[in-house]
Amino acid sequence: MSKMSAFCRLKSPSSKRLESKVSRANRMSDWERIREARSDLTDYVIHLTRNFVIDDAGQTTHENGMARLKQILKCGYLKPSGARRITYQGNSTWTIRGKHKAVCFTEQPLEQIPITLSKCSAYTGYGIALNKVDLFRYGGRPVIYGDKECFYRLSEDDEYLWVQYRPIHSGEDGYPNDFTFEREWRSRVFNNQMSMLQNLVGLPILLPDDLKRVRVRAVRNGKVLYRIRLNPLFRVIVRRDTEAIRISEFIKKLGTISPESTYLKYYYRALQKAQIISLEEVERKIEDGKWEYCHIECLPSPKEKRILAPKFNFCTFTRRLRAYVPGVVLLFASLGHSARVTKPFVARFAGGAWPACRRRKRRL
Repeated sequence: MSKMSAFCRLKSPSSKRLESKVSRANRMSDWERIREARSDLTDYVIHLTRNFVIDDAGQTTHENGMARLKQILKCGYLKPSGARRITYQGNSTWTIRGKHKAVCFTEQPLEQIPITLSKCSAYTGYGIALNKVDLFRYGGRPVIYGDKECFYRLSEDDEYLWVQYRPIHSGEDGYPNDFTFEREWRSRVFNNQMSMLQNLVGLPILLPDDLKRVRVRAVRNGKVLYRIRLNPLFRVIVRRDTEAIRISEFIKKLGTISPESTYLKYYYRALQKAQIISLEEVERKIEDGKWEYCHIECLPSPKEKRILAPKFNFCTFTRRLRAYVPGVVLLFASLGHSARVTKPFVARFAGGAWPACRRRKRRL
């Protein structure tokens, strides 16, 4: 090999990429190497809505997850509560102790959310995802799993972070108190950081650090103006692909509202640029081997793809159509249509489920 060819190979784009990768690997700390190697770590926490609400009187009200998400998006904040929960014995108890109410989050990666929802009926597939660093700087913290002695050692301002932990061995009597799989975070409402947040009664979806990041200062005709030019870090999560389109249309309608609050004015503008994630699309992409859909921070950026859901999925459409085909065929058969027309249609779309119905005789 000549000196020129060796020099060209050394300075080729592939060798440059390899050199930069090696130099970056040498500069990486142990913390960065661990985060890059492990798939159970994430930069986001997710607040999932429940399919029921228990008030202070202990009355249970069932609510639709999509409707609750629309309420959250319209008001612009997450309301703190005592997180009342039904126990295994059928009793209701407050899971957040102390004098402060809080908003709860889970630190599970995005790929684990559909798995948890399939095993736990208390939560729905609708929620808000916040950046973990922004929430920590706002005041959010991981919970403290421990026994009652641990709770008594906490100060009054930190009692809301305590979660009872009482594990048992397999085969022992009793029911364990073990919710460590939730990897829970909690946050009180700290709205004294910015003047525009002081009248807000909940945790803002557009956190102060996120607001400072997306708001750009501009001067026009001697006046200082602030505009939302960047995509926010928070995400909107829905269960199905069709609901992602519906929630996008709902968000567009919110953009036409002229709110009186300064925070809501900036929030509604940022919401127009926020990414909407369909868990149905996430499951589909992971099954296809696209592992970047396992974590929110690895997804296509909101600027590249704002709605993570297909506009039209023929497979999903056909699967849902099959549920309605037998009823349609019954209607056609009752109206006197020939079975020679309807029976092949059922055999194709309903898997051969021909309904046992009597065809009316035609009048001569």
